[in-house]
Amino acid sequence: MKAIETEVTLIHKERTLAPLRSSVLFQPLCLLMQEMQEWSGKPSQLKEFLSTRFPDELKTWYRSPSKFVEEVKKITPALQEEGITVDIAPKTELITLTAKTE
Repeated sequence: MKAIETEVTLIHKERTLAPLRSSVLFQPLCLLMQEMQEWSGKPSQLKEFLSTRFPDELKTWYRSPSKFVEEVKKITPALQEEGITVDIAPKTELITLTAKTE
């Protein structure tokens, strides 16, 4: 019975995370954090950095840096599942991404 409960929990978790993983920012952020241990900056810096590194993926996406912050907040559970800690300072919206080291 415990195995079934565990399986149901895993299926539910995957269904919850799947739409978050399909975000246009998810894959670029995961790739970025494979290369770096930490990244920190303002929303405009994140937009510029990702747009420069992943121009094809982001060429038709929002121009507003605030949309990047909203999206990072939205996909935080999926990023955490990948071992990426997200911290967004409330007033400054300074974004800090940290990759979990093994």
